[in-house]
Amino acid sequence: MLEPLPAAQWNETTAAHLLKRAGFGVRPGALAEWTALGLDGAVDRLVEWEKTPDPTPNPDWAKPDPSLIDRRKELRGLPEEERRAKFLEFQREQRQQVRELKLWWLRRLRETPRPLQEKLTLFWHGHFATSVEKVKLAYFMWRQNDLFRRLGQGSLRQLLIEVGRDPAMLVWLDGAQSRKDAPNENYGRELLELFTLGEGHYTEDDIKAAARAFTGWTVNRLRQEAFFVKDNHDGGRKTFLGASGNFGDEAIIDRILAQPQCARWITGKLWTFFAYERPEPALVDALAARFSGAGHEIKPVLHTLFRSREFYSSRALMTQIKSPVQWLIDLQGTLDLQRVPDQGLMQLLVQLGQHLFEPPSVKGWDGGRAWISTNTLLLRQNTAKLLVYGGDPGGIFGREEILGKLKQLQNLRAQANPGEPMDPEMQQRLQRLERAGKRKMDIPPLVDAARLVSAEDRADPARLVKTLTTRLFAAPPPPSALQAFDEYVRQAKYPASSETLQGLVYLMMARPEYQLT
Repeated sequence: MLEPLPAAQWNETTAAHLLKRAGFGVRPGALAEWTALGLDGAVDRLVEWEKTPDPTPNPDWAKPDPSLIDRRKELRGLPEEERRAKFLEFQREQRQQVRELKLWWLRRLRETPRPLQEKLTLFWHGHFATSVEKVKLAYFMWRQNDLFRRLGQGSLRQLLIEVGRDPAMLVWLDGAQSRKDAPNENYGRELLELFTLGEGHYTEDDIKAAARAFTGWTVNRLRQEAFFVKDNHDGGRKTFLGASGNFGDEAIIDRILAQPQCARWITGKLWTFFAYERPEPALVDALAARFSGAGHEIKPVLHTLFRSREFYSSRALMTQIKSPVQWLIDLQGTLDLQRVPDQGLMQLLVQLGQHLFEPPSVKGWDGGRAWISTNTLLLRQNTAKLLVYGGDPGGIFGREEILGKLKQLQNLRAQANPGEPMDPEMQQRLQRLERAGKRKMDIPPLVDAARLVSAEDRADPARLVKTLTTRLFAAPPPPSALQAFDEYVRQAKYPASSETLQGLVYLMMARPEYQLT
C-alpha cells in the first residue's frame, strides 16, 4: 500500500490529475513544464509551498478595528433613534466586508501561486465548518480562514488547539458563553463527532468532560479577540476517553490524538477529499500509520498521498465530481476567461450549492453526488452555453439577485409605511432595480475559442479534438465521448471556423464527463 507511482507511469495524464486534485486545474501551457518535473519534483513544488512567494495582499480591514470601542462609547449618549441608525450603519459595513471577503478568497483561489495551500484551506473550511451567518464579523471569518492557510499542513495538535480558541468557532458553537457552572456541549460534541473521531468512538460522558475542559475561553467583540478567563474555567477532575485528570483543552486534544481512530478519521477524510470516496480500510490504516509516525503532521501525509500508486489508479482518475468551486476555478483557467465579473461568479457558486463562508451546517458540504442535481447540472450546462455563445444570463450572473433585492425592498416599504407617500430615495432605488430586472442583459461570449487552439489545430480535425480534450479533461474521455466529438468536427469545413470551435467547446463542456475530475 502507498508505494510510489513508477516513473514510467508519470506522463501528461497523471500530471494533469495531480494538478486538478491538488489544486484547481492546469493553466494553459503549463502541463508540459509540470510533466518535465517528474513525480517527485511536481509533488515537492505543490506541497513545499512555502518556497513559492505569495504576494496576495489581505483585505484592508483584516485586522482589529480600534475604533469599535470609541464607537460603542459614542452610542451611549445618543437618542434611541440615532443609536439604531448607527447600528444599522455598522451592519451595512459588516455586510460589505463579508462581500469583499468572499470575493477576495474567490480571486485568491483563482490566482494563487500556491494551489495546494488554497485547496487545503478549502478542505479545512468544510471540515471545521463555520458560517458568517451566525458569526457576523467578517474579520473573525477572515482570521479563521487565515488560520487554516497558515497551519493547514502543519501539526494537527496545534491546529486543533487554535481552532478551539478561534473567535469565529467560539461564536459559531457557543463556546464563548460556556462557563464552569453551565458548560456548553456544542463544541465538545462536534470536536469528537466531526473533527477528530467520528460517531461511535466516544460516549456522552466524554462529551460532557470535553465541554468542561473547554470552559473559560470567551470573545470580546469590541477588541475582536478571544481570551481566557480563569474564573470561568472548570479546573476540576474529569474522566475523558478512559483517563482521569484536571484536564484543560490541550490535555483533551492530547487524549484524542492518542486514539488510533483519530489518525484514521483525519487521513480518511483527506483521502476522500483528494482521491476517492470509501477508501480501502487497509489503505487508510497505512496512511494513518504514516500520520502517527510523523507526529500528526499533515505535510508528510500529503507527500505520501500524492506520490502513491493508488492516487493515480482507475478508482481515482476521472471519478470525482467537481465541487462548484473546483468547476468554476478550473473552467476559468482552462478556458482562459478574462472578463467574468467576480460578483456574478460568487452568485453562481451560491446557486450551484457552495456558498463560501456559509456552509449549510456544522457538517459542512456533503460533496460527491450531492453536488449534482437536475437543477445544478442544468445550471452548469446553461452557464457553459452562456460563456461560449454569450446571450442573456438571466439568473446566472446577477438578475436573480437583483429581483430578490427588489422584492425585499418592496416588502419592507409595504410593511413599514403602508399608505404613506414613498420616500424619494426609496422610490429611486426601486425604479433602478425594476429597470435592471426588466432589461435584457445580453453579454458577448466570454470564451475566445480561437485562442485555445493553434492554426495547425484548426486545419486538422483529429488534432483539434486532441488539443481541446487535453485542455478540458483531466484524462482522455471515454470512446463514446470521443466519437461524438469526432462526428461533430467531421461535418465542418477546414480550417475550422470560430463557430465550429465554439460548438466543439460547448459540446465538450456539456458532456457528463466534464463534471468529473
